[in-house]
Amino acid sequence: MNFNDISEFLDLVKNPELAEEPATAAKLVRYFFFEYKKYATRTLNWDDIVAVTRIVNGGLNGINDRRVKYEQYKAKYQQAGAVTSGDGSVVVDGSGNPIQTGSS
Repeated sequence: MNFNDISEFLDLVKNPELAEEPATAAKLVRYFFFEYKKYATRTLNWDDIVAVTRIVNGGLNGINDRRVKYEQYKAKYQQAGAVTSGDGSVVVDGSGNPIQTGSS
């Protein structure tokens, strides 16, 4: 994927620093998984760290560290009352922020 692929959404070719903004980063993640790689994510178990990692970088470099961080992330947001899906994944809003129980 390159910035030209998403030029209809964002002007990242001329302004790559926009990718550092949380709202823009959330749009990039959404585009990557649900447009660019949609063939691979239609039936993906999002709790399967190996499968998600293979989609992102094609290999398993750093998988042990990623497992630890993912479990910490899930525990943090589940404990804080974040909404989770049926598989235990934390549900986020359009900006990538965890949705809290009772939020609209």
